[in-house]
Amino acid sequence: MKKHIQVIAGLFLLLSTTLLRAQDPGIKILQSVAESLKSHKNMEVAFTAYIKEEPGKPFEKKDGVVYIQANAYKMVFDDMELICDGTTLWTYYSEDQEVMVGNATEDNSVNLYFDLLTESVGGFQGTDDDGNSVIALYDKDEYYQDIDLVVDEKGTPKRIDFFGDYNEVVMKLELHSFKFDQTFKEGFFTFDEKAHPGVDLIDMR
Repeated sequence: MKKHIQVIAGLFLLLSTTLLRAQDPGIKILQSVAESLKSHKNMEVAFTAYIKEEPGKPFEKKDGVVYIQANAYKMVFDDMELICDGTTLWTYYSEDQEVMVGNATEDNSVNLYFDLLTESVGGFQGTDDDGNSVIALYDKDEYYQDIDLVVDEKGTPKRIDFFGDYNEVVMKLELHSFKFDQTFKEGFFTFDEKAHPGVDLIDMR
C-alpha cells in the first residue's frame, strides 16, 4: 500500500509541473495539461483509487483528495496523510497515531517517483473507446509494468491505470473533480501537532 501511495503523490506532482519537452503527441498532450494546471496558484483533486493487493483478488475502493500549491502538497488517502511544505515531509498514520517526519529532498520516495515518471513518458498510445487519449508512463523502478494516463478531449486527466505482472491492472485512479485558486488557511501544508495530542512523533531527519 505504501508504494501505491508514493506513486499516486508522484503522479499528481507530475501533472502539476512543466518539465517535458519533446515532439511525441502524448508528451505534447501532457505538457498542455501541465501548463493548464500550472496557470492556477493551487489545485485540489478528488479521486477514487481501486487497488488490488494480490493478483486475482477483487479491487478495494478507497477515496482520497490531494492539494498542491507550488512545491507544497497534502494528500489524504485511507488512514494516511502526506503533508509537505516544500522543506519537511510528514507522513501521518491516523490508525496508528504516529507521524514520521523527514526532509522533503530529492531522496524522499515521493520525489523519487516524480523524477522517475518525468523521465519515463512513453508517449502517445492512441485513443480508448470513449475517444480519450492514452499516454504511457513507464515506471523505471519496475514496480509496475506500465502506467497509462487517460486524458479527455478537453485536456482534463480522467483516469490513471497501473499494470502489474501479466499485464493485469493492479490499481486504477479515477479523477472526479478539480478545484482551483482556493485560499488555504495558514499552516495548511504543515502537520499540526496541537490538533493531534498524544500522537507518536518519529523524526527521521
